Amino acid sequence: MAYLPRCDLLESCDMHLVVEEENFPVHSQIMLVHSNVLGNMIQDLKGGELGGINPTPFTVTLPDKRTDIDLMLQYFYRKRQVVKEFQDAATLIKLSDKYDIPFLVELCEDMLCNLVPNMHLLGYRYGDNVEEESIPIGDPDRQLWDLAKWLSFAERLNMKKLLPKCQHALMEWFEDFECNSFGSREEDMAVPTEKDVLYELVDKNRVSAKTLGAILLACYRRQSVDRLHILMSLGSSD
Repeated sequence: MAYLPRCDLLESCDMHLVVEEENFPVHSQIMLVHSNVLGNMIQDLKGGELGGINPTPFTVTLPDKRTDIDLMLQYFYRKRQVVKEFQDAATLIKLSDKYDIPFLVELCEDMLCNLVPNMHLLGYRYGDNVEEESIPIGDPDRQLWDLAKWLSFAERLNMKKLLPKCQHALMEWFEDFECNSFGSREEDMAVPTEKDVLYELVDKNRVSAKTLGAILLACYRRQSVDRLHILMSLGSSD
C-alpha cells in the first residue's frame, strides 16, 4: 500500500475502499476529515456514530479508477504534498468535486491559474504561451484543457483565484470572437456560432448566468472604454 506512510499503519485500518475490484485499506477517521461525502457514507454505515476505530472493518465500493483513488489517498496520507503535474491536478479536482474534498482544491488552484493561458474553448487556443501544434479536437486529452470546463469547476468549487483568471480568458476570447480573430484552429473545423459558444458554456458545462453575464458585461465595458479613448484622441487632434 504505497499511499500509507508506514507499513505498521496497515494493522489499524478499519475501512476498505474497493475500486475496480482492488482493495484499499484505509482509516475511516482520515476519510472523514478530508472528504465530506465519504464522511456521510461512513456515518450512514456506522449508524450515526463517527468516533473511534471500527472493531470490524467495513467496505465502501467506489465507481472510480483505482489509479485515481490511489493518487487521492497519497495526498490524504501526505505521501505527496505538492501537485506538480496537470494530469494529476485534473484528476484531483474531479475527485474533489465528486467527494467534496476542499484541501485538494486548494493544493491544485495555483497550478491551474498558471495554466489558464494554455486552455482552449471550442478547439481554439487562448493566449500566446502555447506550443505551435494545438491538441487535436478528437483527442481525449483536449477535454483537460477545456476553458469552459475549468470555469465551471472554479465556480462550483469556490476557487476564488482561478475563477477571475478563467473569466478574463473568456472575455479575451469573446472579444477575439467578435473580431473573427480565432488564432490557430483545426483546418477541418467550422467557425463556431454564438449558439455553439453558449452551448459549450451553459448547457454542456453548467456555467451560471451570473458568471457568464459578468464576462459579457466586462467585454461591453472594455469596448465602451476603447470607444471613449478613440473619441478623446480624435478630439485632441482638432
